[in-house]
Amino acid sequence: LRKVVPSSVTVAVLNATTVNQLAHHTAQRLTGKGFKQGQLATASNQSLKTTTVGYLPGHRLDALAVAHALKLTAAAVAPVQAASKTLACPGTATCTADVVVTVGADLAPAA
Repeated sequence: LRKVVPSSVTVAVLNATTVNQLAHHTAQRLTGKGFKQGQLATASNQSLKTTTVGYLPGHRLDALAVAHALKLTAAAVAPVQAASKTLACPGTATCTADVVVTVGADLAPAA
């Protein structure tokens, strides 16, 4: 099993809640653990309850490391959904994200 090097993993973060700046704060948590920040965006669905960690082909171990960094279980990790990938990789350029975190209400700060 290869060790994941956070600095080699680019993580896009999508906010799937109505909490302002949640994607930004989540990205800061990840960059604080050494991951590279990718695109930040607002997900089309703003009522997600649980955070998901999607991965692009070949990046499942990276996604597990990201999930661990956010104190999520492996159950949160799955292949990235097309809608999330479109937001994480805008335009026609090659996608730079390896992992796409879609932040749900479970990672929102307690009000």
